[in-house]
This record gives sequence, C-alpha cells and structure tokens, in this order.
Amino acid sequence: DVGSGGGLLCESLGKLGCNVLGIDPTETSVKVAREHLSQNEHLLKRVRYEQTAIEDLAETETGFDFATSMEVIEHVKNPAVFVNNIVKRIRPGGLLFLSTMAQTIESYMIIIMMAENIMGTIPQGTHD
Repeated sequence: DVGSGGGLLCESLGKLGCNVLGIDPTETSVKVAREHLSQNEHLLKRVRYEQTAIEDLAETETGFDFATSMEVIEHVKNPAVFVNNIVKRIRPGGLLFLSTMAQTIESYMIIIMMAENIMGTIPQGTHD
C-alpha cells in the first residue's frame, strides 16, 4: 500500500490473508501504523511498514500481486511518474488499485470543510 498512512488498509488486507507492505514517507504515519500493528499479534507476520517513498523503495521489492494507493495521487507532483514507479513493482498480470477524491462540491464540503477545517482530522492545507 503506497501512502499507507496509519495502516488501516494494510491491516484489513492482512486480516484477509494477504502479506502486506505498507510504505509512507511520513515518520509519524509509519510510527502510528507500527504501534497499532503491535497490538495485533496475529498480523505481525503478514504486515510490515517502511518509511520510504515509492521512488526510494529498494529495487528488490518487486513481484507484488497487486498494489494500492488510496487518496495519494492528488498530492504528488508528477502523477505519471508516481504511477510508473508503482507499476514497476507489480508482477506481470498484477493489479493496481488507485482512488482519489471526487472533484465535486460535496467532496469539498465533506473532506476539506469538515475534516480539515471543522473536525481537524486532516491537517489544514492538505488538499490545497
């Protein structure tokens, strides 16, 4: 999972039986993910986290059956390079799952106004 944040998707995939690598360049996110993972002994053999960006991930980390990146692509400087760096890590015939926030007034109200400005669950300016 590229841009794994606190590890919610990684742990869910681990519970489904996947072996998961979550990467995130943010030290705080990886720390939170590892702390939460440490409370789930049955997932420790399935899920691991690394503080790195996809372009800096070790060249030996390839052959993944699939890759995910949720709500990240809108934050990268060069989406095409970002996606290419992910695709290079997936085995032939593997899958890539991406998601991004819809560009609608509803998304703006819920994600930016509510989550960033009112509730403070997302740092202000994240979606600028």
